[in-house]
Amino acid sequence: MAGSRTSTKAVPVKAFFALYPPVRIHSDAHYALYCKFIDEYEKPKHVSIKGSDFHDGEVLTVRTIPCTPKFHNRFFGQTQFLLQTRHVLEFSGSFNFPGPQKFFFADPKGKSIPKAEPTLRASWVYLLPTLLDVTIQTYFCALIIAFAGAVSPTGNIWHVGRRVHHFSKHYVTAVPHGIEYLRQYDSTLIKDEIDHNIVIKWIFSQAGIFDGYSNTPAAKALNYYTRLFVPDFREDELSNTVWALAGIEALLVEGGRSSAGQLREKLRAIFGTTENLEWLLSMIDMLYEFRSKMVHGNRQLKSAF
Repeated sequence: MAGSRTSTKAVPVKAFFALYPPVRIHSDAHYALYCKFIDEYEKPKHVSIKGSDFHDGEVLTVRTIPCTPKFHNRFFGQTQFLLQTRHVLEFSGSFNFPGPQKFFFADPKGKSIPKAEPTLRASWVYLLPTLLDVTIQTYFCALIIAFAGAVSPTGNIWHVGRRVHHFSKHYVTAVPHGIEYLRQYDSTLIKDEIDHNIVIKWIFSQAGIFDGYSNTPAAKALNYYTRLFVPDFREDELSNTVWALAGIEALLVEGGRSSAGQLREKLRAIFGTTENLEWLLSMIDMLYEFRSKMVHGNRQLKSAF
């Protein structure tokens, strides 16, 4: 009877992500967007889970909460650059064990391996953050676009069943730094007023994020864009350039013609009224030249050591 009772009990889950606070080097626009995000998300939002074999369609609640010094020191004392986190983005929900008919161990041929239900349930609890992670990371990806780089995680902890769980994952990206660089060079290149609800809805509607097949140029470009999110900042000169250009080409370039030529044409159409259009085009040319020399071993490099 005890096993039967525990198998029907929902497990509460909370994932806390420390947020990168605005600092002196950030622009006024970045600070304003960060404040806008905090204000918007003080009222809880909801996101449907996708990409999970057992919990698709169930709901996570998302909200921002202040991060007290005590909470920061206990869970986020070693965040990026030792910054004092001001706010945390919390994802929470309550989940039921899917049952032994859906959650089971299988041998290499796919045949079910008999296990007691308490054992299966314990394994499910152990894996639960992993089962929810793709939804959360995709949501952060959408927030970085919607709030133009002002929302970035610096650390993560999970509470599962009101206990701290071993699982912890957050991604870092150079995208916010690139946005700030463009914003400070020419603010007209960055669109700050974007409806975050539209961005989140669009990203979660793209098949490639969850199913691995991108059926439109935009969906393919988005999948390339996600390669700019990594567990630790890269220390090489090539990776971000390759993935960024691949994403731009997936969105704007059609096969059979010069990639650089097509990009110049389409960027002129998109940014035709921008004061620094020629600078932007020259940057694209420099990126292509840099990528070509690096890929073909025609650029002088210092040792990596």
